[in-house]
Amino acid sequence: MTTPSSAFIGASWLALIAGALTYMTGLWNASMALNEKGYYFVILMYGLFAAISLQKSVRDRSEGITVGGDRPEECARSGVRP
Repeated sequence: MTTPSSAFIGASWLALIAGALTYMTGLWNASMALNEKGYYFVILMYGLFAAISLQKSVRDRSEGITVGGDRPEECARSGVRP
């Protein structure tokens, strides 16, 4: 398995941080009730968790590490359908 380049890793982290910060800034400036902001924040955290879990499951499978059951499929489904 080949390792991604430093430029790809840096661009991936930059995109993740920029996207999360932009979302959080928009949420901070939104004129909605605090409970609605909390809901959208939880959706952001859930989506990030699902994406990271899916990436780890795919990586583990490619390295030959056993991944239990339908974990990758569950992560993909939950990331697509909030």
